[in-house]
Amino acid sequence: MKWPAYSLSLVAFASVALIGASQPDPISNVQKVIVDGIHMRVIEVNLADPRVHIGVETATGFPRGSEAFGTLAKRVHAIVAIDGGYFSKKTFLPIGDIVVGGKLVYQGMMGTALAITRDNDVTIRRVNRNHAEDWAGYETVLGCGPALVLDRRIDVDPVGEHFHDPHVMHSTRRMGVALLLNRKMALIMTDDPVTFRQWARVMYDFGATDAMNLDAGASMGMYVRGKTIVVPSRRITNILAVYTDR
Repeated sequence: MKWPAYSLSLVAFASVALIGASQPDPISNVQKVIVDGIHMRVIEVNLADPRVHIGVETATGFPRGSEAFGTLAKRVHAIVAIDGGYFSKKTFLPIGDIVVGGKLVYQGMMGTALAITRDNDVTIRRVNRNHAEDWAGYETVLGCGPALVLDRRIDVDPVGEHFHDPHVMHSTRRMGVALLLNRKMALIMTDDPVTFRQWARVMYDFGATDAMNLDAGASMGMYVRGKTIVVPSRRITNILAVYTDR
């Protein structure tokens, strides 16, 4: 059978069209949302997209070094970055476990941790105080806390997780991470002050199946596509960064 002369060119055109077809961006722009009267900025990340990679990045000289938030985010070429876990203002040592690229780089052994595999399977769980956790199989771990929502229930106990610093415990603007249905993750910053109990309720009402608190206050920062839109008033030691470089 003799094919029409134009058939091959049509096939070639179709192949080019398929190859060139754009895929949806797995990282949303910053969305302004109000939940329970609390104004928030939200960035959603599609964990089902194989291009997405989430990592913890550390300051030069870590664990005893610090760096300007925007400088660190740009240095590691993050698409989106927010401040990470709490750390000592005197020693710069973080309070929780940190795993970078599958390697444990700091062992804090307290609070709650966000743990992510290379395939973007994510869990948020409390760690046992002064107990060495087994993070085998996880590419990224960021320890902070306290937990806010676990297994679709409000579950917040900062004192039980050994948080006592009044600067942490009082009502303030906060940063956190929430796991949502359909393999979505949200990075959330409040523009209004909240207590931990209010923060947990906001996360739950936002739709979080699991959620945890991150560093805030003077460390609060948000970097989006080359611009630092919220600048911390202090140097920081670690950030949570999102990439689409796979």
